[in-house]
Amino acid sequence: MWIIFVFLLAGIIVGFIFRSQTKLMTFSAKATTFAVFLLIFFLGYSVGQNDAIVSALGELGWQAILLSSGSILGSLIFAGALYFFAFRGLHEK
Repeated sequence: MWIIFVFLLAGIIVGFIFRSQTKLMTFSAKATTFAVFLLIFFLGYSVGQNDAIVSALGELGWQAILLSSGSILGSLIFAGALYFFAFRGLHEK
């Protein structure tokens, strides 16, 4: 568990030091997006390999769709509200 916090802290420090490097920031954003897509792919792969999950999709499919859709909608609403309240003054300058 500590390794996660060590890497997080190291990333914060490196990000703070190199915050004026726009090329590095652009690369970092693209690398992060690629890593997230790769993690989603491997999550789907592991779900597809699990026979218990695949066989239960017919029974739990609608519940899973409703729960995931609700989670996504709630996340979008919260992120939009956070963006509105936290960052609205940054664009007015």
